[in-house]
Amino acid sequence: MFYELINDAVQLSIIVGVGYVIAYLRKRIADEKLVVVKNIAKDAVIFTQQVFGHLDGKAKLRVAVERVSALLAERGIKAAPQEIEMFIESAVKTAKKEFADQW
Repeated sequence: MFYELINDAVQLSIIVGVGYVIAYLRKRIADEKLVVVKNIAKDAVIFTQQVFGHLDGKAKLRVAVERVSALLAERGIKAAPQEIEMFIESAVKTAKKEFADQW
């Protein structure tokens, strides 16, 4: 009886521990993907400005969204177009602050 109680307690501890590890890994993977998405958006914004600087803002946004979508798909990362636009707009704002006189 005592050994069964100990066995049950150990099994419960293992189950709870595995649950925490899985939750931690999911969060860590999500955080790493977020960093990848932000970096790709930043690079796409700079690329779009350099190569397609002659286009208007909406056209450049379309080019950047297409580029980011393709690069994310290559890496198996799924993101909605609205999310991609959000990251691109954020990257544009940051780039305008960094390269104000050159933008």
